[in-house]
Amino acid sequence: MTRPVYLVDDDDALRGEMNEALTTAGFHTVAFADGCGFIAAVGELEPGCVVLDLTMPRCDGLMVLDAIRRAGAAHSAVMLTGHGSIPVAVAAMQAGAVNFLEKPFSLRKLVVAVEQGLARLDADDHERTGRIQASTALARLSAREREVLQGMVDGLPNKLIAHRLGLSTRTVEVYRANTLTKLGTKSLSDAVKIALAGA
Repeated sequence: MTRPVYLVDDDDALRGEMNEALTTAGFHTVAFADGCGFIAAVGELEPGCVVLDLTMPRCDGLMVLDAIRRAGAAHSAVMLTGHGSIPVAVAAMQAGAVNFLEKPFSLRKLVVAVEQGLARLDADDHERTGRIQASTALARLSAREREVLQGMVDGLPNKLIAHRLGLSTRTVEVYRANTLTKLGTKSLSDAVKIALAGA
């Protein structure tokens, strides 16, 4: 499934040029003539890359980024501006933009920025899926198995985990084996990765 690219710009001519370039490059685009229209729809839109102008009447680009954040929507954003400055770029990045293009820009740069934005969304999805899977795996552990796992994460050998928990070393070895089995791994390093991902 191709993720949509949302074009949010009050400049009709530029929005049309971006739409044509991105459509030609194989992207599915949805255009909004201003930030307020996008904000009104943000909760209903499927995750995608938002290309938006910083300076628009009523609802500017930073307001749009804030609305995306407040809605908990999974969008990446490419900010456009005719008045690029370091403070403006920093503000846009802090607000959640993954890229920043100063007008005039080449349409090729726009295509690359959108590709990067969509790749960022895919990476975020992969990370989110990993966290969910790790949390699910960790939920299968008993309280004692989680304590043993925490000792493993802390880098402690079985003997020190046993001392910390008031158990025999053999009992810790059994808990450790059960923990690895329930996490679906055979290696300590994979178990630690799962523990850290699910934390």
